[in-house]
Amino acid sequence: MKKLLTMLGILTVVFMVCLSDKVYADEATTVGGNIELSSGEDVSLITDNSYYTSIEMGGGTTITVTANSPIKGAYIVWGSPVNEWTLGLGEGGIKCGTNGFLHEYISFQDATKSFTMTMDSGNTITDITLYTDGELPSNVQVWKPECDKADIMLLSSHADDEILFFGGILPYYAGELDLEVQVVYFSQYWTGETIREHEKLDGLWHSGVKNYPYTADFDDIYADNLEEAKQIFGYEKTLDFVVEMIRKFKPQVAVAQDENGEYGHGTHMLTAAAMKEAVQISMDSSKYPNSADKYGVWDVPKTYLHLYGENQVILDCRTPLDSFGGKTTLEVAQESYKLHVSQQWCWYYVDDEYEYSCAKFGLYRSAVGVDTGNDLMKNLIDYKTQFKDEQERLERESIAAHEAELESESIAIAESIAVAEDIIETQKNNDRKQTVVFVIVIIVVIVVSLAGIYLIMLNRAANNRKKKRRNKKWK
Repeated sequence: MKKLLTMLGILTVVFMVCLSDKVYADEATTVGGNIELSSGEDVSLITDNSYYTSIEMGGGTTITVTANSPIKGAYIVWGSPVNEWTLGLGEGGIKCGTNGFLHEYISFQDATKSFTMTMDSGNTITDITLYTDGELPSNVQVWKPECDKADIMLLSSHADDEILFFGGILPYYAGELDLEVQVVYFSQYWTGETIREHEKLDGLWHSGVKNYPYTADFDDIYADNLEEAKQIFGYEKTLDFVVEMIRKFKPQVAVAQDENGEYGHGTHMLTAAAMKEAVQISMDSSKYPNSADKYGVWDVPKTYLHLYGENQVILDCRTPLDSFGGKTTLEVAQESYKLHVSQQWCWYYVDDEYEYSCAKFGLYRSAVGVDTGNDLMKNLIDYKTQFKDEQERLERESIAAHEAELESESIAIAESIAVAEDIIETQKNNDRKQTVVFVIVIIVVIVVSLAGIYLIMLNRAANNRKKKRRNKKWK
């Protein structure tokens, strides 16, 4: 018994070691190596994991990377809007940077220990990190392109508004439900605090958003009220932009900020006012025809405004979410806001129980009826489900058509068999008639033959009698 227990213990230890090795093997890890620039610049600025350091590279500059062990991908953080570049792996090159992702993970089909990056035109690079095969760390952002069609489109005036005021939406609808959620930013920061371009990606990714955000080209300029914001940014230009975004992403739900600007921010008021008007005219091709020609028109089924007083919904931010390991929507939103490091000096914070609650929205406009619960997607079917239902419908129709075709073929075969059976039966009847006629003919022939034979025999007998009488006479 003691030996058996000892053996079981050893087997348990071996199993745990094997299990831990497997878990470890499934996790991607960083790999060191050598990075060289054809310009000869010091590469320490792009290997320090800092958004604040970078290297500007002119067209034709090549980065040569040699890893210490085989890698399956590289995580590139760019320091400015990305221009196309060429990835060199063995022979030939692959065009990259076409998606414009500021944080870009490049996955290699086969493990490699070396590759090159050649800038087709100028680029600024902030950081390069190499990874082995396996599951990537959660902070490595592998972005999907912008939504073709968005279940929910958020119009965020600034980077961090999407968390502060819409934080009750993102972790649940994008992370937990995996819906198509498109964030649209009104303000860009390439002419201001560029760090915020990185922070907004970090916050979005942490909150569960996987589709890359769209950013307009409006500068971040503070406005004290709506009229001032209209003068700074131009109301017509703003309205044109919002209509275009609606037509481009065709959202089932559009969400904008408080029409009173939350704490009175004029730019928030401007984007809210533009959204309120845009959803009334986005289906009219005569209004802003350029975007109508490019994307078609769209009538948004449901439009919400933050803190709007009518038809209010209060989102549940306190229920644990499976996709975030049991954290609540509120907890994830609070963590996401912390990634906006440069904004932590502000007094704002994320919560669902204060005057700027991230959970409180009002239904401004609906084409699908009023809400009956605290769900932005009430009375709507998300695009993935619609696609799945459509595929299933097409499959059912295909199966039904195939079954109808088989049934038609079966009927045709059955009819052919029936015709064949009729022909066979007719032939059998004809054969039976022919057989009767043949038998009758045979009988007639036999009778005639017998009669003939009988007549011949009678004739012979008569002749024999005559012959006997003649013989007697001669005697």
